[in-house]
Amino acid sequence: MKLVFVIMLIMITCPFAYANTQSINNINRIFCLINNRHHQYKIIMFKVHHSGFLGTSLSSKWLEGSPQVISVGKDGRRLYVANAVSKTITPFIVMDHTLKEDHKIHLKFSPWCIAPYKNDLFSSSLMGSKIYWLNFSHHKASIVKIFYIHKTAIDKINITRLDNRYGLLVNSAINNKLIYIPIVKSDNKRAKKDENYWHVSVVNPRYIRIKNISKDSKYGKISSRAIHLKNAKSVIIRDNGKFVYIMTNLNDMHIYRLINGKDYKQVQNLHYKKIGSNIMLSINHYLIIATNGFNHIYSYKIERSGEVDIASHKKINSNLYISYIVSS
Repeated sequence: MKLVFVIMLIMITCPFAYANTQSINNINRIFCLINNRHHQYKIIMFKVHHSGFLGTSLSSKWLEGSPQVISVGKDGRRLYVANAVSKTITPFIVMDHTLKEDHKIHLKFSPWCIAPYKNDLFSSSLMGSKIYWLNFSHHKASIVKIFYIHKTAIDKINITRLDNRYGLLVNSAINNKLIYIPIVKSDNKRAKKDENYWHVSVVNPRYIRIKNISKDSKYGKISSRAIHLKNAKSVIIRDNGKFVYIMTNLNDMHIYRLINGKDYKQVQNLHYKKIGSNIMLSINHYLIIATNGFNHIYSYKIERSGEVDIASHKKINSNLYISYIVSS
């Protein structure tokens, strides 16, 4: 009884001690690659609280260059910045109070799409047909393996798990191919039947092609369907293909819901003056969108119906623009 009384007394007199332990698990992070007009970049980290509030947390210093892509490791403690022009990948260490630049790593090819995997990194060459499996040691990159994918131009790489193993899901910009490459065997746990992987394979001004790799067969069964919509720019898929969020060139966001497992029906259409960006991502129950000349960030709460409501807004300096966002 005395112990219970002491604990209650601490919670009453020091409410923040209890509140902080509660809030740690309710915070996620997004990393923004910010560019200015002087050939410089920096990385800013925002915390996405459980309420959807966006709070500025960490920022790197200004660095020379105009990189195109960033990607964050699974543990959220390390992220990578790829620069195709300088043929470099720069690792950053996410520390408690800062984002620290590690040693810049020079490559013999121009990195384009990157995907961290454990302590390694997969990178495609600029509009090429090769994927490099890289291992970093002593501030140098060694090539573990090269995957050759002929007659294609790789424009997206994702790490996913299918058929009890991890693999690369590779998107082609030329021939609408979706290629799955196993990279390592995982444990022997049986995969759940509802762990299908939905992927956007094509976004063009006429339609969005959505492919589903299911585990109905040993090697995976691929099915696809299309949503016909003019001026589509970017797409987010949620809840195993149940909801699709589409941004257009006309400052519209269209939300579709899968009906009876067959067709998509539009459930919401939003038009905002400050939308018009192709940078958006999904994190927990929120949709994060970079908008209005790429210097605003909005978070939208996703309801059970798939519809969204504004939750929070963050503005950065008007002379800067966001070129890429990722989450951890």
